[in-house]
Amino acid sequence: MSLRVWIGNRTRGEWLLALVLMAASIAMIRTTIANGMDFEVYWRAVHYFLRGEGIYDLSRDGPMVFKYPPWWMPLFLPLGMLPLVSAKLAWGLVEAVSLIVVADRVRRMGVRPTIVLALVILGFAGLWAVHAFVGQISLPLLMLGLLLNPWTSSDRAVPKFALLAWAFSAKVFTLFPLVPWSAGLLRGGRWGRAILVTGVLLFILSLPVLSVTQGHSVP
Repeated sequence: MSLRVWIGNRTRGEWLLALVLMAASIAMIRTTIANGMDFEVYWRAVHYFLRGEGIYDLSRDGPMVFKYPPWWMPLFLPLGMLPLVSAKLAWGLVEAVSLIVVADRVRRMGVRPTIVLALVILGFAGLWAVHAFVGQISLPLLMLGLLLNPWTSSDRAVPKFALLAWAFSAKVFTLFPLVPWSAGLLRGGRWGRAILVTGVLLFILSLPVLSVTQGHSVP
């Protein structure tokens, strides 16, 4: 299919969705670079880790202490090795890609017409702006949940469960969606294997943080 034919086949809703996603992506990247206070917490935690210091220190960091479980630190290691502005740019790109992927997955799941999806994303512009303002992780978590999509397919259920348990364990409330799928694993006789694989994964990812934590434990 030629580019001209492809362009000609796009509906007004698809063009509106593309424009909304483009504007939202640019705005989120710019906002994350200019602000991103929560992201700076992740970035500083990596620097503490690389200096051999513990990442959980309330006396040093106060309310801006790293609040995620130790198995999340490896995700931020590459970003922490960049200068702060470059790291914020990279994280802003992650946020933008996450929103685009979420919109694509929702559209593939049957949300029609496309103009409705575009208007919903536009209507939540304030939410995306606040999300980017602090540099939070909820949008990438939503993307992971939709990409792995365990509730519509049983293929590779155990590794999907392990990856989602790792991702959603960043926050207590994001673990709740795993409950119904966990019941399905239990009925299928795969619960024990899923727990074992998940435990091994979280333990391995925690080793870097445990190695620099006083007493080799997380307070």
